[in-house]
Amino acid sequence: MYVDLCEIDTANSQKILNYSMNATTSGTSNEHNYHIKPPNLDIPKFNGDYRTFSTFIDLYNALIHNNPTLTPIEKFRYLLSLVEGKPLGVVSSLPMTSDNYQTTYDNFVDRYSNVRFRAQSHWYAIKTAPKVIRDQPESLRNLLDTFSQNLASLKNLNFPIESWDFILVNMLLERVDDDLITRFELSLASGTIPKFKELFEFLEKCCKTYESLNLSLPLINNKRSNKIKSPLQPRRTTSLLAKQTKNSNSGSCLLCNEMHSLYNCSTFLSKTPQERYQLSKRAHLCVNCLSNIHSTQNCKSAMSCRKCNQRHHTLLHFSSSNIERATHSPESALPSTSRENSFNNKPHFSGTPSKTVFSNRDENSSLNQSFAATGLLSKSTSVLLGTAVIEVLDKFGIYQSMRCLLDPGSMTSFITEKSANTLGLPKERGLYEIQGLDNMVTNSGQATVTLSFRPLNCPESVLNTDAIVLPKICDSLPTAILPASSWSHLSNLKLADPKFYVPGPIDILLGADVYTKIILNGCVRGIHGEPDLLNTIFGYVPMGKIGTFCETSTVTSFFCNSHKINTDDILTKFWEVESVPLLPMLSDNDLFCEEHFLKTYQRNSDGKFVVHLPFRDNFPTFPGIRQLAEQRFLSLERRLLKDQELYKSYCQFMKEYLDLGHMKPVSHETELSSASYYIPHHCVLKPQASSTKLRVVFNGSAKLPNQTSLNDHLFTGPKLQKDIVELLIQFRFHVYVLCTDIKMMYRNILITSSQHQYQRIVWRFSRNDPLQDYELITVVYGLSPSPFLALRALQQLVLDEGADFPLASHAISNHTYVDDVVTGATTFSEALALKNELIALFSKAGLDLRKWASNDPNLLSDLPSDFLSTTHINFDDPESSLKILGLQWNPTTDNFHFHFNSLDRPCTKRNMLSELARIFDPLGFLAPVTFFTKTLIQKLWSSHMDWDQQPPDEIIRIWTRYKNEMHLLSQIDLPRKILFSECENRCELHGFCDASEKGYAAVVYLRILRNNKKIDVHLVASKTKVAPLKKLTIPRLELCAAVLLAKLLAYLVPIFKTKISLDKIITWSDSNIVLYWLHSPPSRWKTFVANRVSYIQDKLPHATWLHVKSKNNPADVASRGIFPSEFVNFSTWFQGPSFLHDPDALLGSTSACATLNSTSEEEKHTSFFAATSEENFIDLLLEKYSSFATLQRTVAYVLRFLFNIKNPRQKRSGPLLLLN
Repeated sequence: MYVDLCEIDTANSQKILNYSMNATTSGTSNEHNYHIKPPNLDIPKFNGDYRTFSTFIDLYNALIHNNPTLTPIEKFRYLLSLVEGKPLGVVSSLPMTSDNYQTTYDNFVDRYSNVRFRAQSHWYAIKTAPKVIRDQPESLRNLLDTFSQNLASLKNLNFPIESWDFILVNMLLERVDDDLITRFELSLASGTIPKFKELFEFLEKCCKTYESLNLSLPLINNKRSNKIKSPLQPRRTTSLLAKQTKNSNSGSCLLCNEMHSLYNCSTFLSKTPQERYQLSKRAHLCVNCLSNIHSTQNCKSAMSCRKCNQRHHTLLHFSSSNIERATHSPESALPSTSRENSFNNKPHFSGTPSKTVFSNRDENSSLNQSFAATGLLSKSTSVLLGTAVIEVLDKFGIYQSMRCLLDPGSMTSFITEKSANTLGLPKERGLYEIQGLDNMVTNSGQATVTLSFRPLNCPESVLNTDAIVLPKICDSLPTAILPASSWSHLSNLKLADPKFYVPGPIDILLGADVYTKIILNGCVRGIHGEPDLLNTIFGYVPMGKIGTFCETSTVTSFFCNSHKINTDDILTKFWEVESVPLLPMLSDNDLFCEEHFLKTYQRNSDGKFVVHLPFRDNFPTFPGIRQLAEQRFLSLERRLLKDQELYKSYCQFMKEYLDLGHMKPVSHETELSSASYYIPHHCVLKPQASSTKLRVVFNGSAKLPNQTSLNDHLFTGPKLQKDIVELLIQFRFHVYVLCTDIKMMYRNILITSSQHQYQRIVWRFSRNDPLQDYELITVVYGLSPSPFLALRALQQLVLDEGADFPLASHAISNHTYVDDVVTGATTFSEALALKNELIALFSKAGLDLRKWASNDPNLLSDLPSDFLSTTHINFDDPESSLKILGLQWNPTTDNFHFHFNSLDRPCTKRNMLSELARIFDPLGFLAPVTFFTKTLIQKLWSSHMDWDQQPPDEIIRIWTRYKNEMHLLSQIDLPRKILFSECENRCELHGFCDASEKGYAAVVYLRILRNNKKIDVHLVASKTKVAPLKKLTIPRLELCAAVLLAKLLAYLVPIFKTKISLDKIITWSDSNIVLYWLHSPPSRWKTFVANRVSYIQDKLPHATWLHVKSKNNPADVASRGIFPSEFVNFSTWFQGPSFLHDPDALLGSTSACATLNSTSEEEKHTSFFAATSEENFIDLLLEKYSSFATLQRTVAYVLRFLFNIKNPRQKRSGPLLLLN
């Protein structure tokens, strides 16, 4: 509320006047009296709100600053006591001395008398004014006050508000309801542009009318009060027409079948109110009008109980005391045809309890699906949960009222899907597992939103939190209407939910992540059977045990925890691995990042790289992000404290970060600025990791609603990491191999000091310590350009220092995947030199190598034992979490094999997709098994099942067998080394393709023919695809398999040519039709076949296509899929078909056996159409004569000639007439 100095009440004005006179008199009589205390006049503390500064400074100057009886040091003390928040930091920046007072006062006034900032704050208050709520007339008064007060302040600042009519009218109309807009538009002349003054006066008149009605309403008799309607309330039509149904005879009583109404029935009136109520419920009557033709929820009657004004019949009224005594004496009650209808349907809170009825929940209503509801404690008590009405910011920057449930037992906040859609906030997709009491688990959450909320009409107290989106939080709370009017301790208190006693939906659940910021000091205790009142920023919240029995057997709790399941990311990476890699294309943004790096990178005295973040724009701001980071940290801290080992590991990680100088505390002198960005953080556990089990991940994508994150302002940069398939294939050609890891690669590349403010975090090492801000000074894992900056620094290291280390330079440029170096050499001496060069070259940039591994231990004999890897080398994606099945290399045996992690989860669509997508097989060694999983995924998607629905029995049976046999895959060993010699060997690539109704596959083998007639065949790679849902013919699927083989060979051939010389490329198919198509021009076939034939011929111009029998085609099993138990014994897949091992065998034949009839349906037929026409006499004349008159005479003579021939006795002659 904003007041000007002129609005100070008369009493306070008189105090100021008397005090000034007394001070003057006192000063005259005794000029040394400097310790007279100012009058006890309440001056509101100034908290930095520019809108209240003028009021504050005028009061302060009148009472303190211009008071000659106060010394400067006393004025300084009063100034310090009257400010808080940011102004307190301004005032306390200098020591409290007499000499510093005037300087401090001037700095304070200069800071907050900024006209621009004051105007912006007033305009923001107008722009964010909440909409008028239909059933709350006081909201219209609040709206008008907001506009009038802030516009008056803007006018005092010399702004021309008189010329803003058009803008102000539209802003005000957007915030009032349709009824008021309609009435205002009808009052205007047609085509008139309304003035703001006209609209304001109209709304002011309406507001005064509503306020008068509120004051006079209790004095009006019952009949008249029923006729008074507020335009802000929904219109209601009352009808006295009765409708005859099959459940009621015309005018007969439902209880005794006599010809009278139920409320005139003596039998019914002789029962107690409780018995009448139970009878009404059993007969499914409306408890408001005792009708049997509609439910209570659909009752159109405007009547209510004459005793308590609640929505039930007067004959059904009883109080809680009636229940406790359980009396059965008849109660005299007369029927009522006119009952009182309150304006706002609120109970009257008075010291004298009145009898109040409360209706039970409908017997047919569904069981409570929430984690908490009104819990049943005994047959005479129940528990009331705390609710509040809050304002939540939507995507348009407008606050909307919603009802929330306060629950400190939940570690996470929730919001209903309907409410999230209403707000229109951006959703972060993901799967969330929600755990409750007794290990109850649900996977209902599929997204999160960031909420900004505040108390009603309180713009300065805005809080933020992340909420998981659920289809439904709980049923209506409370479960029945409560006797709130009998609770006298609620009188004259501001309630957080004025209608807490009426069952209503819950839109939001606020958990422990924000609960501590909501609670205030002070609690009002109720007597036995009454709820306690919890003081919050929203108002007082009634909650606790109440002496009211609610007919429900549901006892539930909101105690829950949640964690995210990134199934979408897992599935995406699964399909990426299963696809043939594509060559990256550089965009304009990628080129900018390259130029930006070259212009800005530096090397410090230790050789370490210092890089700049590539911003899209200059000087971005992030208002409110610090509060969001603090809330997420407190939520993280609460979770960590539940697991002391995890909390200890997290603290150790952060302590190492601090001790190594990778982050630094922010000094207290550094002022908090919106230009700084605070990064929320969390941990990722990798129990199978050989070194760091826990890694802290920083979320650079965190943002508030309608704002941007740090990643939104950063370029990602081009993808520089090598393809894992290419890296593994090259890895197989080395005789001696070396594997090592760059220790803390990201954290050894520094960020320039001018950008440290964009990498701040909130942290503390103990819950008893105050929160501390830190700045990360290295490349951060979690920012979008971090991979580019780290890998680009390695490339620049090669350019800067690589000339002296040729072997290491080649390895870094071609054999590095993120922070892993996977390389080798042909000879022992070359491998030893390579190792030494790698160590020396990386040391130039302050980088260390660790976790060394080799197939020859002698290469690593000079390294310390803690530098060596003690486990098998994983080739999993470093960003992945837990893998079910992953590729490993064993240095001791020099073989590839697969490790298996069993995950025992219920058989649901969500769990199956999550586990299937965690198979990591980049080279396709397990293609027949992984294709089997692809078909299961396709079946699940095409079945349109819910995420947590159990699949059909057939899929469950297949899935169970698949899971039970998966461990058998760990028995497979494949040799890493491919030995060859250019002078002694001849190399051939053989590719096989095949298709079935389920899908199609391609597999490639390397065949090495040695001079001693020995033949080695190595499985190189394979790819599979499931058939599209739109059915294709088998020949077309076979052609798609040939296209897949062409893509795979086109990718592999350039990789092989860097190492060996290929003598032949031979491709095999068991489809004669496909071979016939491939040996014919593409123009001969229809579009589908022609395009694919053209692609194959373009990608493999020198390949030889041959026919193979299906039983000898290894791709056949990969196009159908098999179980692991069948796969481990299928030698044809691992060693290739038997004829590849026979040097003298005839390697297939051409596809000349295909007949014309078998391919005719795909052959393109061309039809030609020719048109001829006879010559016309008139056309010839038109071509011959250019003069129309000449043409006309010529035709006339011809016609005369024809006439004369036919009529020789009537010949025409002479000159031509007009008739001719």
